[in-house]
Order: sequence, then structure tokens, then C-alpha cells
Amino acid sequence: MLQSIRNQFVVPLSVTIFVAVGFVTVVAYYFSYQSARQITEQRLAAVASVAVAANYPLTESVLEQMRGLSSMEIAIVQKDDGVILSKTNGIRDSEFNFDRLAPKKQSEDSVFLHDFFWNDQRWDVLIRPMGVIEQSKPRRIVVLSKHENQESLVSQALYLPIATGSVAAIAVGALATFFAARISGRIRRLSDHVSRIDLGTSQPLVMQGPQDEIAFLTDSVNRMTSQLRASQQTLATNQRSQLINQFASGMAHQLRNTLTGARLAVQTHQQENENDKSEDLELAVEQLRLAEQSIRSLLQVRTGLEHAASAPQTVEAITNQLIRLVQLKASHRNHEIRSEVEDGVKSMMLDDGQSVLGAILNLALNGLEAMVEPGCLCIDVALVKSPEQKNFCQFVISDSGAGPAAEIESTMMESFSTTKPEGIGIGLPMALSIANRYGGSLTWKREAGRTRFFFAVPILQLAIRGEPTL
Repeated sequence: MLQSIRNQFVVPLSVTIFVAVGFVTVVAYYFSYQSARQITEQRLAAVASVAVAANYPLTESVLEQMRGLSSMEIAIVQKDDGVILSKTNGIRDSEFNFDRLAPKKQSEDSVFLHDFFWNDQRWDVLIRPMGVIEQSKPRRIVVLSKHENQESLVSQALYLPIATGSVAAIAVGALATFFAARISGRIRRLSDHVSRIDLGTSQPLVMQGPQDEIAFLTDSVNRMTSQLRASQQTLATNQRSQLINQFASGMAHQLRNTLTGARLAVQTHQQENENDKSEDLELAVEQLRLAEQSIRSLLQVRTGLEHAASAPQTVEAITNQLIRLVQLKASHRNHEIRSEVEDGVKSMMLDDGQSVLGAILNLALNGLEAMVEPGCLCIDVALVKSPEQKNFCQFVISDSGAGPAAEIESTMMESFSTTKPEGIGIGLPMALSIANRYGGSLTWKREAGRTRFFFAVPILQLAIRGEPTL
């Protein structure tokens, strides 16, 4: 059975408050009762003192006047036999029996009797000795006050603390309920958010309120949600990668055999027709060779073998091959190709020239496909220095297309990230891996309506004024 956090907070607090109010009420009643009892005794003693100090006869008319002022019944009785000498009209001889007070009549001090029952009522009684007049017998004065007067004093004394405590208890209970509802509401929203995580439909929760433990817990849950979503994406990518890996492994062997056969067929045709020096055939052989090399690299990754680097090549040779390979596709799409290579960088040597060519070829082909309308693909090559003052050759491939889609801008360097319906999303990751393999870099930016990719790799040999140096 679900127990509400609000009730777990409010119920114990409310019980504690009401127990405290009850305890305070009992204590207040005790002290109020003692105070009322003391006030009653003081009033009885004051009336008796007035009578004892009187220098005139205490006749019934005098006692009646004192009764009117004090609302108390008064009787003057003989000390030994209890005979009533004078009294107020509220005391009748037949009803008042002083013998009931006999145990106290021999005392020479004032005696207070509380809760004395007489005439179907409860009374507070004071018995006090009086002086002897004209050789008469010793007298006592008996002053009676209704006990309800004392109870009235107790009630008056209790009213304020009880009322104050009750109002305070209600106010504190209401405030506790309000704040408990706020806290439980925040926890309930967090609970609903955690429940939606299991369905995979949750978004980061923005928790309103102070920066307390609940807010910190919400931040932790949001981080957990982000990590879980990233883990799910990674798992999906790994599953897709495994599936593609299995599929590509079989396809790669078949394609490699097919491409090898096609390349041999074209080369055989060239050997049998020595007079046929068509550039198209040379280009076809080059494309087949590059495709075969890419498949070989893929198979090496699949089997865990180390990459077999190709021979170093000059920057000029790599750039010329790149232009030859993309020229046909650019012409078919009515695109223009512009190339500018710094003079000082042309003769520089780059390690594994064919891998570098494959990487920048992928960037150039992506640029051609990105331009829907006829545009210009620019290939610029320059010498740059790293922060450590090392020499790098930087290829800048730029196009006038619309640029990468916003949803993949942050992930397009990751495997299988693509918006092309027929794309796989491994071109840019492969180019990045080639750059990283040789300590280079691959970055991009969008500026002035063009998308620019910067592919940089270290230089093996630097030529200055025509004299190569290591």
C-alpha cells in the first residue's frame, strides 16, 4: 500500500502538535486551578478580616450588606456549640449544621474548606476565630463562597492559552500541509519523470523550486537520462555496426574479386591495344584500383590486421590524381573545379599517399553531391604549422552547397551518421581515422555561404628552393 509522503510528514507533526497543546492545557489548568484557589482564599480572608476588624455589631442587616458587596454567605457562630448568632438570608437554621465543621472548630487559626457540600451546592468555606464581646462566649465567623466562582476563575485563566494553542496548532497544521504538498508534488513529478524514462519518451525535467536535495536529485536523474539515451544510441550503433560489419565482410570479398577482375580486364585490353591511349581507360583503372584498395583496408579492419601503408607521394601528385578522379563527375553535374596549390608545397612528400588521396577524394565527392545547383568545388593546398611549429600540409575542400543538416552537425564525424538515403555514414569517419593515424586532423566550418573541410597531415620531406631536406 502506497503511503503518501505528505501524510508521513503531516500526520506525525499534527499528532505532535496536538499532544503538545494537550500537555500545555493540562499544565495551564493545574496552575490556573492553584491560582484560582489562592484568589478564592484571599477573597474569603478579606471578607473575614473586615468582619473581625469591625467595631460595630455584626447584625444580620450588616452581614446582608457585606453579602451584597462580596456575593458570599456569612454567619457568626459560637465557638463551642455552633449556635448561629447572626447570618445572611441565604443561610437557614434548619439547613446549616455547623457540627459538620466540628473537627476544625477547636483550631485557633483560620481554616479553609474547599468543595464543602451544602444546600445541594459546592462551597469554599473560611472559618476564622473572632474576639469576645462583653464576656460572651468565643465566636467564629464562617464565610462561604460558591465553588462555581472559583471554577469561573479557572475557566477565564484557561481560555487564553487554550485559544492561542488551538489557533497556533491549526495554523501550523495548515502550513505543514501546504509545504508538505509542495514537496510531495515535486517528488511526484520526479517520480512520473522516472517512470517515463522506461518508455524512452522522457525529456530533461525542469524542476521549479529551491536548490535543495530534490533539485540535486532531479539533476542526477537528468544526467542519468542523458547517459542512458547515449548508451541506447551507442548500443543501436554497435548493433548496426555489427550487422553492417557482417554484411560488408561478405560483400567486400565479392566486390574485391569483381573489381580485381574488372581492373585486369581493362589492363589486358590496354596491353592488347597499345595504340589506344584513352584517358578514360586510365581513369577507370585508377578508380578500380582505389576501390580495390578501400575494400582491402576494410577487410584489414574487419580481420584486425594493421594497415599496410602505401608509398609516400608528393602533394602535387596527390592533388593531380584527385582532380582527375572528380573531374568526370563534376562535368556530369555541371560543376566547376578550381585548384590552387602553393608553389612551396608541391614537392613535399606525404606518407601513405594513396590513403591521403582516398580521404580527400571522399571530401571532394561529398562536396560535389552537396551542390544541387551548378557550383564550384575549390581545392586549396597550403603549408601550415602546428602549435608545436611542426610542418603540416593542409587540404581545404570547399563547396557552395547548403551545408550539413543541423541534426547531424555535432555527430557527422561519427560512424553511420548520415542524412543521405543511400548513404552509410562511414566516409568522414574513415577520413578522420586516416588523419589521426598520422597525427593530423580533420575539421570543418561553415562561412560565407560555403562549407569548408580542413584535412591536415604532417610532411615527410620539405623542399626549399628546389632542394629537398629531411
